[in-house]
Amino acid sequence: MLWGLINSKKNTRTLYMMGVAEIMEKYWKGILGPDRETVVEISSHIRGGSDSTNHKTGGATDIMVRESPGGKKIPVLQVWASLMKLQATGRIPAGGTGIYLN
Repeated sequence: MLWGLINSKKNTRTLYMMGVAEIMEKYWKGILGPDRETVVEISSHIRGGSDSTNHKTGGATDIMVRESPGGKKIPVLQVWASLMKLQATGRIPAGGTGIYLN
């Protein structure tokens, strides 16, 4: 079963993103406090990795971090900075982190 799940680029990317989201949620719970139910929302992660997109060498993922389900959004610059810190400490793979100021 598991081999079938990871036997494609799309599914492998999905598993990586799920792992990164879990690490990010734990990071933000450490910042905001263990009583918070921090949520990482993944709105898109499949696109990219082909010559017909803006993301030719890898997939793009859009995320949003909330303090709780349906709660206040963490500002995008703080989310980006947390990704940089998680990459610098080796907790998530380094590279390819962009930012949209929206």
